[in-house]
Amino acid sequence: MDYNMVILVRLLGAAIAACSIIYLINPEAMKKYMLFWITGRMIFAGAILAISIGIILLIAAPRCRLAWFVNLMGFLSIIKGLYIFTFGQKSLTSMLNWWISKPPAALRIVAILELALGILFIYSA
Repeated sequence: MDYNMVILVRLLGAAIAACSIIYLINPEAMKKYMLFWITGRMIFAGAILAISIGIILLIAAPRCRLAWFVNLMGFLSIIKGLYIFTFGQKSLTSMLNWWISKPPAALRIVAILELALGILFIYSA
């Protein structure tokens, strides 16, 4: 069971890295992804997903190479999900609209940081 959770951490890292490469090549894809999460009730699905991923990370952390990193990301993911439930769509929409208004170069920088995060997840698992 615990080994399967570590595999999920590795898969999460691979998914983050793959998405970041797409965003690096095409920053407009990142904007479309952000818009997807602020439409309708998807914001609350995103909150549930963030909390679920956080729980998985916390369960997997003791078996990971960089347990402190996986624990930190798990706690941050849970906090993110709770933030979304607490402050709702209006707060998140204004924050995402701020990011959507940024030029492609700024989004590419974010994509590079996201790629590093994905690689760190893969390494830590």
